[in-house]
Amino acid sequence: MDILWGCGSTIVLCCWSMLLLNVPGPQDTFWIQLRRKSSIFVFMLIAPEVAAISAMGQYLSAHQSVKDFTVAKIGDWSLQHAFFAEMGGFVLQPRDWVSFPITAKQLLWLVQRGYVTIPPAVLGRIKDRNKADAMARTIVAIQATWFSANFLTRLAQGLDITLLELTTVAYVYASLATVFLWRHKPADVRVPEVLTTDASMAEILLAGGDDAREPYSNTPLDFIDRKEWFWSLYWQHTRRLFQYLNMLSTPPTRPIDRFSTFIAPNVPPWIFHTGALYYFGFASIFLAGWNLNLPTQSEQVLWRVATVIHFACLVAGEVVAEVAFNIWPYLCERRSRRISVNETGDGLANQTSSGSYARKPKLLNTTRPQPRTIWDWMRNNSEAQDPRARLPLKAALPCYLIGLLYIIVRMIILVEDLVEFRSLPASCFDTPKWQQFVPHLGR
Repeated sequence: MDILWGCGSTIVLCCWSMLLLNVPGPQDTFWIQLRRKSSIFVFMLIAPEVAAISAMGQYLSAHQSVKDFTVAKIGDWSLQHAFFAEMGGFVLQPRDWVSFPITAKQLLWLVQRGYVTIPPAVLGRIKDRNKADAMARTIVAIQATWFSANFLTRLAQGLDITLLELTTVAYVYASLATVFLWRHKPADVRVPEVLTTDASMAEILLAGGDDAREPYSNTPLDFIDRKEWFWSLYWQHTRRLFQYLNMLSTPPTRPIDRFSTFIAPNVPPWIFHTGALYYFGFASIFLAGWNLNLPTQSEQVLWRVATVIHFACLVAGEVVAEVAFNIWPYLCERRSRRISVNETGDGLANQTSSGSYARKPKLLNTTRPQPRTIWDWMRNNSEAQDPRARLPLKAALPCYLIGLLYIIVRMIILVEDLVEFRSLPASCFDTPKWQQFVPHLGR
């Protein structure tokens, strides 16, 4: 019971500390919010690294927002302001349209053009809405530090450890980056700041010029800062899949009434790769249990296979994203450029020989539009067929396969953690002797 209580409480605290959800929609009831938080908590048990990617993107966006507001000399804008904006804390209410959440960049655009003003007392209200104070985060830090120190002491004294203890250390490791990056993000904010403008939606869009004419995906102000990257495409594609399967608590609305907690602005490649290396360490912690004593040989083989596949899935996801969104487009662009140069050379040769430049006639596509197939749906499952939401098939298919395999092996690891308890080595129940590390107490 001591092992179960120590590991269980640490895992719950670590996963709960990562549950800094965005501001809910106006129609979200208490039960919808509870269901959403519970489902995300389970999701964190399976894939805690997803929260780290979102936290990384939101932190970089908030940091850039502080710079932008400082350059624009608009108010006393802090990281708390920026995080509050990125989590849907500011809602725009036009004169003749429905209200919708806005990001920090969209807020800056509106303020610079005089459509809205930021209330001077907003920072105090943000702090009042923050339900996670320094004491709550300190408790999580103390529990994680105590467990890690106890774990390392057991290793130093040659005592056996359980798979559950090893898994708990992995969750402590996974939560460190997320908690650090989200340390300025308010928690459990339920009521947004409504910014009312006397301008109509048409007037605001008219000020956006040609960019504002494009159809929007989330809100009419998408043209200000929408920049899709492979993580946002993956996440939106997955959310829409869950919506089709009725696995989400609320149906999609347009414009959206809340920002997804795990949506993340674009992250520079080198920072993303650095974060990926960090989470390779998360998978490596499970590999450290390669030679642990399990009740049967088959269970030890199953643990080894599951941990290797777990690590391989993270590496494969990184490789597939890099190939599908960076390497392959680069190679295609080089090939197109080479073909263009060759065609230009052939055209000049034809012009020299015949005295006039003979262009090849273009073939007109007279075929009728074909019905959407399952492959078309896998490329783009958005309702409005937004071209910017298109996911290449070479990225979509591996996404499904790797994601399914990853969930399976994560469930195997969690089940193995509990099944092992039916037969543990005797030293697993020994208490580490702390006095050995203090010479005077040891005497």
